[in-house]
Amino acid sequence: MIKTLVYFVLILLLPVTGCKVKVLSEYELDFESLQAKECRFDEVFSLKKILILEETTNSLLSDIVHIKVHKNNFYVSDNQHVVIYRFSENGKFLNSIGKQGRGPGELLTVLDFQVDESTVWAMDLYKFVVFDHEGHFLREYAKPVISFDFIHDGDSNFLIYNINSSKWPQIMVKDSLFKTIRSFSSMHYNQQVMPAAGRSYLFNDNKDVFLTYPFSDTIYRISDTTATPFFIFGFGEKRLRDYNSLYGGNFDGDLSKYSYSIKDFITEDYLVSTIAVGEKVQLLILDRRSGKTRLIDAITNGPDLINKSSLLYVDVEGNCYWGYNSSAGDSTFKPMFNERNANENTALIITKIIE
Repeated sequence: MIKTLVYFVLILLLPVTGCKVKVLSEYELDFESLQAKECRFDEVFSLKKILILEETTNSLLSDIVHIKVHKNNFYVSDNQHVVIYRFSENGKFLNSIGKQGRGPGELLTVLDFQVDESTVWAMDLYKFVVFDHEGHFLREYAKPVISFDFIHDGDSNFLIYNINSSKWPQIMVKDSLFKTIRSFSSMHYNQQVMPAAGRSYLFNDNKDVFLTYPFSDTIYRISDTTATPFFIFGFGEKRLRDYNSLYGGNFDGDLSKYSYSIKDFITEDYLVSTIAVGEKVQLLILDRRSGKTRLIDAITNGPDLINKSSLLYVDVEGNCYWGYNSSAGDSTFKPMFNERNANENTALIITKIIE
């Protein structure tokens, strides 16, 4: 199931297990000692809302890949349409942003996007395109690097992770007019970076900026121009070591035998990671305030989020936003969809972490 490097691993994201585990420190975890367990849904989450996003001829949705929440509006991109959709807090379709093409204001794909107070920045393979929230094209900039994601740094600047730097992976900082403020290599050794979508390279918690690599067991915090270890998973012997052959396409191992993080979310209070363990997916939740760690591989007595949904976003309040995986199906959700005459792809499930 998780055997190849085909990535847009639409992450079968999971619910959390209610097991207390000793954390070696705030920054290091003995993952090998954790026991993943089943948990009751109400031990891990409270269900806040199942939001059905309005589907019209202009808002057809496939499996949701990215979601941003801004002023109670939901901005969504999926795995099929080259467009960003904006919905109200009640799921009403408001407008689309962007369209497919090679001309001004058009995109070949939506690799990532960011939303600020007045604009939406979308990135494809070759450029950044800027729109207002109603979807009007404002301007665009050529993309001088190979990058799969970018973020705000909290100061209206954009950080772009260039994986095609001549020496080391490079972070570029640009202002709102796309002028380069500075660039630096935070990792001062020749670490190759797997150009695979599915795990974020750069992310933040509205205060700090973090960096990670696919198949790495470490999340780094960017301090000035240096990356220092922030969180070490401690995958131990199962950590993927033959990285260079994997990068070069010569890897002949079985990825299902390794443990590695697929996607990570950090807020001021939580670290939430989706972990590939063998052929299963597990959910790790670390409460940064108490140090309590929970590792979950199954959820009972409630929606089977771990197998039926993909975790898309975790906000500062501990709300988790899940995209329903319609191909997996779930009898818990089916009646809700049938009653509302809705396509499963349009479901956004919002839960809150129970402390």
